[in-house]
Amino acid sequence: MITKLRIATRKSPLALRQSELVGAALRARHPNLTIELCPFSTQGDENLTANLAEIGGKGLFIKALEQAILEDKADIAVHSAKDMPAELLSPFAMMTALPRADARDVLVCSRYHNFKALPSGARVGTSSLRRQAQLHHSRADIIIEPLRGNINTRLKKLEQGQYDAIVLAAAGLERLDLRHVICQYFNSAELLPAIGQAALMVEYHQEKQEVADVIKTICDIDTQQCISAERVVAQHLHADCHSPVAAHACILEDELNIHALVASVDGKKVITATAKGTATQAERLGKQVAVDLIDQGANTFIHHHEISE
Repeated sequence: MITKLRIATRKSPLALRQSELVGAALRARHPNLTIELCPFSTQGDENLTANLAEIGGKGLFIKALEQAILEDKADIAVHSAKDMPAELLSPFAMMTALPRADARDVLVCSRYHNFKALPSGARVGTSSLRRQAQLHHSRADIIIEPLRGNINTRLKKLEQGQYDAIVLAAAGLERLDLRHVICQYFNSAELLPAIGQAALMVEYHQEKQEVADVIKTICDIDTQQCISAERVVAQHLHADCHSPVAAHACILEDELNIHALVASVDGKKVITATAKGTATQAERLGKQVAVDLIDQGANTFIHHHEISE
């Protein structure tokens, strides 16, 4: 068994906190294991002015960490599962770590109590096309404006009055002990989460079996099955950061339920699909909802570029 594990991580407070959570869980399972955090700057963190979709998407957040693994500067990398591309390239492998946190999106706003209370023309900050599409579907009268940066940077922009409200993931705020800023939790009918939202992924070199064996000890099987189902949706739709696609799976009494959605950015067109079955059928259920979405015309949104930037 290995005695030391080096964790590649982004430098943002949330990324460091997530890596610390993984490290703490590993130490709890393996008291003799030394954990070292290795922070790296990624292209996605360095370029905060450009539209994320235009400069390469969320994959920009993981390339530097993958390079660290290839160059033997780290053994594993910890990522937010929602930042992982639908297809992982060789020689990398990954698995979930820890139980999934709260997958909901939240509204952060100091002047209004909830989303419905926002006035017409309110400026809502988010750079997620998925959120933009669904928010516009609920309210065509609000204005969506781009919002980049780490959580503290986004909260500061709200405080400075650049936005009337911003939308963030509950899990990130909760992991940073910032629950107090949340004014509304969106349910899945109001705002379906991103694929993999609130789950953590550990990436490693597929030939390092000893590393994989250690990571397995903190892999939550329910979370792994849910994320597998959701990621299959993205894979079969060939979805990327240009695609307002959402999917969320949960397991209740060994039954996996998955709900997926594809929309136009303006929110005028939304198609949904659901499936349920045993948790061991996770990937089949993910494929089932993807096929259902395709049959309803999802490819029109994703491949014919009916969506706008």
